Amino acid sequence: MTKTRFLIGLLAVIVVALLVVMYTTPDILTDNGTPDDGTTSGALAEATSTPAPTAEIAARPTYVVQRGTVEDVFSFTGRWQPRDQLSLSFPINGTVRQVNVRPGDAVSAGDLLADYDVSSLENQLESARINLETAQSGVSSSATSGIESVENAEISLANARISLENTLNSSPWTNVASARVSLDNAQRSLEDAEQAYLEALSFPNQPASTVDNAYQQLLSAQSQVDSAEISYFSAAQNYNNYQYNIQQAENSVLQAEINLQRAIDAAAGGVSDENVRSTQLSIDQLEKDIAESSLYAPIDGVILEVSIAPGDTVAAYNTV
Repeated sequence: MTKTRFLIGLLAVIVVALLVVMYTTPDILTDNGTPDDGTTSGALAEATSTPAPTAEIAARPTYVVQRGTVEDVFSFTGRWQPRDQLSLSFPINGTVRQVNVRPGDAVSAGDLLADYDVSSLENQLESARINLETAQSGVSSSATSGIESVENAEISLANARISLENTLNSSPWTNVASARVSLDNAQRSLEDAEQAYLEALSFPNQPASTVDNAYQQLLSAQSQVDSAEISYFSAAQNYNNYQYNIQQAENSVLQAEINLQRAIDAAAGGVSDENVRSTQLSIDQLEKDIAESSLYAPIDGVILEVSIAPGDTVAAYNTV
């Protein structure tokens, strides 16, 4: 403990000595080694006695607190790239008539961007509409004439059936039967005449007149057979013609039935209605093509690129 106090005291003496040395002015020699006359020493004493400057304390900033909008502004360079991009195209082939936009133009949904030359399509559409009117008029006329055609066909069928019935009722079979009976009788008469003639010849004592008379009767009987055969063959031919007439009358009835069915189908408008439907389909297609010949903006945005110009031929679904 005593030793510690001694050391502390020694340190305090050393510090005091150093302070005394620092504030004591020594003799200052000049450049030639002679003692200074006091002027320089006084200047040095005055210089060493100048106190060190005190550091300035920085002033604290003051702020005015108030309500307002806080903005963070970022400045930089770069290339603007849209998030959503759409490639537009025409759904059909065509020739460009006009282009209403250029790159960088702002457009709204529904704005017309470009369209085709549709003069040819419009001419076709006008012609198709005229054809449709004609077809529709034909349907009306066909409906009126169709009713008349059905009525006429029904009358023709009725007449054909009457004709068939008359043909069936006018059968010549009785003539054939009568001719056959006459032929049979003539053949029996001929046989009798031949028998009488032979008998007359078998008696030599018969007068010549008797034989001659028998011969004449034979010739007459042969002539009657010939005539009866002609009548019979004629009656048979008439009967064959009658059978043919029946077939013709039946065919006429069948044809009249077919004509009546055709008239009914035509009156129903099958053919005319089909023409109307076909023409209407052509009109619908032309109108669709004309509508698809105009390209509209699907959304609001900015045009990035345009690759077509008026007069260009464009294929369907190629990006424009």
